[in-house]
Amino acid sequence: MAHYKDIIYRPGGYTNQTMFSGNEGGRAWFVDYGNGNDSFSGERPEAPIKYLQTALTNCSKWDVIFHRPYTVSDVTAGSPNAIKPASTTNWTIASTKQGVQIIGTSPQHGIGGKYTTCLQGADSGTTDAFYIKGPFIGVENLSFHRGSSGTGSALKIRGGGYGSADYAFQNSVYNCIIIDNDYGAGGKSTGLIIDDAWYSQVEKCTFLDLGVAINLGASTTVPQGMVIRNCDFQGLTADIKCDIFGVGAVYNILITECNFNHVLPTGGSPNLYIIFTQTSSGIFSNSFMGATASTVGTNTTLNGVTTSGVYTYAGLLGAS
Repeated sequence: MAHYKDIIYRPGGYTNQTMFSGNEGGRAWFVDYGNGNDSFSGERPEAPIKYLQTALTNCSKWDVIFHRPYTVSDVTAGSPNAIKPASTTNWTIASTKQGVQIIGTSPQHGIGGKYTTCLQGADSGTTDAFYIKGPFIGVENLSFHRGSSGTGSALKIRGGGYGSADYAFQNSVYNCIIIDNDYGAGGKSTGLIIDDAWYSQVEKCTFLDLGVAINLGASTTVPQGMVIRNCDFQGLTADIKCDIFGVGAVYNILITECNFNHVLPTGGSPNLYIIFTQTSSGIFSNSFMGATASTVGTNTTLNGVTTSGVYTYAGLLGAS
């Protein structure tokens, strides 16, 4: 899904149907924080809604929401312009909105530059900036930040079992930036929380300046089948505690083709790249800057990676 112009401007003109609307049909919604108005229909790019939560509330399952960057300046370097919630309440997408896709329409992916769809939580928010509660929901080509004095994570995906208020599984986070904005009491924040959500996939994402980049939780169930692929982890080692934190009943996690572009973290316990405390996960073909592999196979000891019964590949990239 890289050709955003082709998605929006299909042959024959605008449409309220999209190529990515799921097997039950679905409509397209257009959101433009800088130029939209919630009194508009949101059915066409020239009549966009202003606030994302309006689209998240009004959409039906399998709909697609296209969100334009906040284009105060399209060419200036530096951090992107922040898109804020309509109130102090952060964004939530309910469990009944299964299959909804939220896609930023920026033509580029990168940390620098204003032209990025940057979702930043409410300034005084104490909850997660963006909270996904439903199954099959995907986010793509977006940048997630917590609020300027917020205390939650930038993005949370929460499962919990069929029929519960939080019922996320088989969700995707693709081509996104998740970054700490240097605010908030208590130091660097958690970027992405995946709690009880089975079969989630995180791919081609950049995690920057976070205390914990990805926190894999097991509050009420035993999540399995997650894939973390082709992601980039960056930041000052003094700020980072752990890139991928999987303590507890978390099974069958595959981490592959990722770059950990910093030396061993020193920001606080556990001071590791990755930690798992359960068996049956895999760490294959990743690059760890400055890591040293001492053994290969089950119960591998890798400097910066604590693995109990986790399988690693003998040709571990970046290990010396």
